[in-house]
Amino acid sequence: MTTRKSRKKKQVPVTAPPPPLPPPEEPLMNTKDAAQYLRVTRNTLYLWIKQGRIPVIRMAKQILRFQRKDLEEFVKSFVVEKTAAPVETEPTNPVAVPVNPDEEVAF
Repeated sequence: MTTRKSRKKKQVPVTAPPPPLPPPEEPLMNTKDAAQYLRVTRNTLYLWIKQGRIPVIRMAKQILRFQRKDLEEFVKSFVVEKTAAPVETEPTNPVAVPVNPDEEVAF
């Protein structure tokens, strides 16, 4: 009869699970839907994610989701407000205008 050796169980550190996501008001959008909403390609969307310019929810390493309100705020950040009337500048190549109507001007 063989005897079994008792093995010590490895102690795994206990970590708290991440807090659950709040329920979204609208369903989350995937990368295809988000790219269509922003009217850009998926590659542009991935670039903005990499640059940290756009908020994203990572469900897993390759599963990304977006909230519509975050995308709307992102779009609004590019809106440029109109300024006052444009400032008139002098022409860069002014044409000589005769001061005296009888005077001839050579061009």
